[in-house]
Amino acid sequence: MENLGRKIASIVVERGKFILRSGKESEHYLDMRRLYAHPDLFNDVVDALWFKANQRTTCVIGKGLGGIPLASVMASRHKVKLCAIRDEQKGYGLQKQIEGYTPNRMDVVTIVDDVFTTGSSMKEARDVLQREKNVNIAKYVAVVNREEGDPNSLGGEFDYLFTGRELLRYFDEERQKNSIKLRKDKIQ
Repeated sequence: MENLGRKIASIVVERGKFILRSGKESEHYLDMRRLYAHPDLFNDVVDALWFKANQRTTCVIGKGLGGIPLASVMASRHKVKLCAIRDEQKGYGLQKQIEGYTPNRMDVVTIVDDVFTTGSSMKEARDVLQREKNVNIAKYVAVVNREEGDPNSLGGEFDYLFTGRELLRYFDEERQKNSIKLRKDKIQ
């Protein structure tokens, strides 16, 4: 798993000053959408998330640009139904907020997301499903837990692949190795 984390960190970690979706300021940003440009790595991430999901899952849910791609690939690779939650109900056509498969109380539902900071995206998806269809969520899974919010606020079981600290450590260790290698190359 560490090898996967190192690969992810080398692609997604950015240092600087950033405002997160939660409104918090951070000295690093995890640009998980960069994984889309690396299909083999993205598939490895999805498979690792699937291992963390409830193994009886019949439907995966994604919301937003972080969750929908993960849920889409997971549903396809692991032959389960996909439900995508729009940020807002459409004002035209069928005026839906729930797209794709609409889960019911018989489904075992797992909500997936790329980064858990406060869990707002997962909570919004949960609230739409419970309000519209009275669906029970079996599990919540994320690629990264920034460890800044309370997973208990989700009201269900939560799991993740890596902490933000782990990815930052992997990134810094690789940068340090590369810096040492560059210095050695200059000396030779």
